[in-house]
Order: sequence, then structure tokens, then C-alpha cells
Amino acid sequence: MLEFLIKRRGYVWTSILIVIGFLTGVVIVFYQQVLETWPLFLWAMAYIVAGGAVGMIFGIPKEMKQVPEALATPMNSNSDEVKEYKAQAIRIRNRNLEENTNLNQISDWLTKVIVGAGLVQLKEIPGFVVRVAEKMSRGLACNSLRMDAAISTSAAMIIYFTIYGFITGYLITKVMITDLLEGSDKYP
Repeated sequence: MLEFLIKRRGYVWTSILIVIGFLTGVVIVFYQQVLETWPLFLWAMAYIVAGGAVGMIFGIPKEMKQVPEALATPMNSNSDEVKEYKAQAIRIRNRNLEENTNLNQISDWLTKVIVGAGLVQLKEIPGFVVRVAEKMSRGLACNSLRMDAAISTSAAMIIYFTIYGFITGYLITKVMITDLLEGSDKYP
């Protein structure tokens, strides 16, 4: 078990950070006193999923089409790192099938569209978040006398859980899915 944890440090730390972020959000949702708790929790899950989908699009790894020069260059050293580089270069050269890069192409295209549209509409994002928070707080407010607090709490929840979802989706894709894709090359 310890050997697995040492080899998969990225998994362990990614998992710890994801759990800490989720628990922080859950504590915030359940201890705030302005909005109804369970519907807000469902909204939080929806924002995590939406942010996670975008994070996964940004985190999809690119497939190397050629052997990098550093891997192809013969090295004289006998260190473990050099042996691993040579083994990786041999695995890349010995591939029999060409990789399907449709997902990579779609990811690149969506990333460019999202970044481009986000930069063009950057000044509109705060107003959009406030409008969504106003609508959300009208349905979730515990007390109509504290509507300003309900709107600001809703906006904070939207921002927190969307960013948390983005980071989680990105990390899961970057750390775990990249490792799975690299591992698929080792077993023909």
C-alpha cells in the first residue's frame, strides 16, 4: 500500500485537495443562515458539474505526434532518469496504431472559443453573476427582509463552486486521466 501511495503522490494530493475544497464548500452551505440549505446544496452541485466540465476541457492532454528531440538523442549516462527517457522513446517509436486525436482537436477548439468569448465578454461576467444570484436568491431566501445578504451569498456560492468545479475537473483530467492515457501505451 505504501509503495502505491509513493508512486501515486499526485493522486493522493489531488484527492486531499479536492476533499478539502468540497468540505469547505459544504460547511459554508450548511452554516450560512440566509438561504435554504438543501436547494442551495443542489445548486452548488450544479455549479461544480458545470465548472468541472469546463476544467476537463482545459485539462485534456495533447498527444505527442513525434518523439521529442531530448528523447531521441542518445545519452551516455546510465542514470535511472536516462533509462526511463530511453524506454519512453522506444515506446513512442514502437506504436503500431495512430492515435485518434478528435477529442484533442475538439478540446483545443472549445478552449480557444471559451477563452476568446470570455475575454470579449469579460466586462459582462460580473453583471451576469449578479443577475443569476438575484434570481437564485428569490427562490432560496429564508427571509425576504435580508434580500441583499441572500444575493451576495448566492453570488459567493456561484463563484466559489464554479471555480472549485473548474479546478477539480482540471486536476482530475491532468493528473489521473493523463496517467491512464500514458498507461494505455504500455499495454498493447
